Amino acid sequence: MAVKMKEHYDAAVKPKQYNVGDLILLYTPKTKRGQFAKWQPLWNGPFWVIKIINSVNYVVQKTPHSRSFIVHINRIWPYYVQPQSEMQHGQLTEPASSSQSISAAAGDATSTTAADTSIQTDTQVAEMQGASGIGMQSPPARHPARTHI
Repeated sequence: MAVKMKEHYDAAVKPKQYNVGDLILLYTPKTKRGQFAKWQPLWNGPFWVIKIINSVNYVVQKTPHSRSFIVHINRIWPYYVQPQSEMQHGQLTEPASSSQSISAAAGDATSTTAADTSIQTDTQVAEMQGASGIGMQSPPARHPARTHI
């Protein structure tokens, strides 16, 4: 009986695949007592995929020192890293140093400042983490509660 139920459940799952080392979000619809469910986060993360057990079960871990646990693929959504260049104006960015503005005014294109180096390394880090260049994608929305008449 349980095997047949598992087959039906796994058959309804959309085919997705993650690799070891991918960043993911985890669906956890728990609500805190005394607070509105509307204001509770449904997706937590990012988590790292540590191991692939089979096509629908993955072992994930929040940090290298935290406990790993098994999750079903229905509770996983890909986490996309937003590149530095696409950050919105409301977020903090590094201020340009005075030496950078002086060299720009002088027209010296060969000088490199610490701010230039940090931007290059941030871009390189985003590329190493597999940034797709499309920015953050939001996980699927919660289905509205069904009402019966």
